[in-house]
Amino acid sequence: MTSTATSENMIVATAYNVVTVAPFTADTLALGEVHGRADLLQALPETMDSNAGGYRAIFLCDIIDRGPDSRLALKLVGDELDARTDSVLILENHEEFMLSLLDTKRKAAPFHTWMQNGGGATVRSFGINPNLDPYRIAAILSETREAQMLRRRMDMIRPDRFAFAHPGVRPDVSFER
Repeated sequence: MTSTATSENMIVATAYNVVTVAPFTADTLALGEVHGRADLLQALPETMDSNAGGYRAIFLCDIIDRGPDSRLALKLVGDELDARTDSVLILENHEEFMLSLLDTKRKAAPFHTWMQNGGGATVRSFGINPNLDPYRIAAILSETREAQMLRRRMDMIRPDRFAFAHPGVRPDVSFER
């Protein structure tokens, strides 16, 4: 998807606040539903670097789970976010399953929900046996660069006349809410 910037500012909404930033002037590439398929992301930098006007990537969640290379997929997303500060990661259910395990005191319920939704593949991609105690898995994952990156995510971004979010946006609810 390509967006042409106007004189309007970009509104970025997170779970905690809404901030306004300068408009973006290059092409925007929206990517989502990777589900642990790092191979889908590996050609991104070299392909998009050929775009003379530059670009930014908006990763529309579901980077992890189900596929074999969730950790590598997260690394590639993190590399992109580090290389291009205009690039953004928007999270939803699959990443939230992982963060829920990491951030709650009671681990059993979030762990089982995550495992039922493809989390075992993600845990294995970190070299961790998914049959370990959920507390041990959470302790290991919490210390990773990838977990820290997920904590810096956004819930929605709205540049110019487009809105980028995980599926499930309700057309009858204002974005300003």
